[in-house]
Amino acid sequence: MPFNATSPKTGSPYYGGGQVANPANVLLLTAAPSTAATGNPVGTIAINQTTGTGYLAVKNTGINGTVTWDQLGLSTGTVGSLTGDSGGAITPLAGNITLTGGTGINTVGTANTITYNVVGGGLKTTVSVATPTTPAINTRLVTNTAGLYTANLPAAAAVG
Repeated sequence: MPFNATSPKTGSPYYGGGQVANPANVLLLTAAPSTAATGNPVGTIAINQTTGTGYLAVKNTGINGTVTWDQLGLSTGTVGSLTGDSGGAITPLAGNITLTGGTGINTVGTANTITYNVVGGGLKTTVSVATPTTPAINTRLVTNTAGLYTANLPAAAAVG
């Protein structure tokens, strides 16, 4: 029988040399596949051509349900998405998720660690028992003495 013949019993085509009753779909998309794409059976492959990311439908709860898509190429220890306090989950773009500092915060990445730094550094703390004292600029002063304590403000200090 020829390679691409149809089955004499069902009229279904043979795929890959054998009859397949329900071959998987392959979807070419320009975004991640929708969880509402319930017309796609489990085993459907979706490819986001914009990012080159592949997905596999691993669960389909039916007509009014949802489809669960697993991103292909992920392995143990690989992050598929991140979710913040608001805005929903984000997925990698070209294999990367970028963490960007906002107002007053910057980020530094080294190896497998992201460090968040408060721009301006916050306040240092100094514990003082000597009186009188003049606290340094941008320093929180904690006293550890009984009785009257005198702290003299600096003669000139920048805002903060």
